[in-house]
Amino acid sequence: MTPLPLAQHEPAPDFSVVGVGGQPIALGDYRFRDELLLIALHGPSCPYCAEIAQELIAHKDDWESWGVKLLALLSDPGPAFDAPFEQGRDPGGAVRQRYSNTSADLMLAVLDRRG
Repeated sequence: MTPLPLAQHEPAPDFSVVGVGGQPIALGDYRFRDELLLIALHGPSCPYCAEIAQELIAHKDDWESWGVKLLALLSDPGPAFDAPFEQGRDPGGAVRQRYSNTSADLMLAVLDRRG
């Protein structure tokens, strides 16, 4: 899949994934309702990803006070983080690759209510 360079004020490409609890999750679930911090991580087995998740958890109250929802996309098939934010499965990192124009392991996107 070819990465899409994202420009400021352009709609982000839609996606849908399966949540760690089996529920469907799509960008449309957040569009026009919430500011969204979308982060792609491998999973708890990655020490760097686990450290980032702990920082996100530690600042949960800040994110909520700003009206920001967090969605973590996990490329590893293993266990999810024990965290108070939604997590979806992104096997092979297809969504991460679509949102990133680098081969970096970590992807972060901040999306406003318009997506």
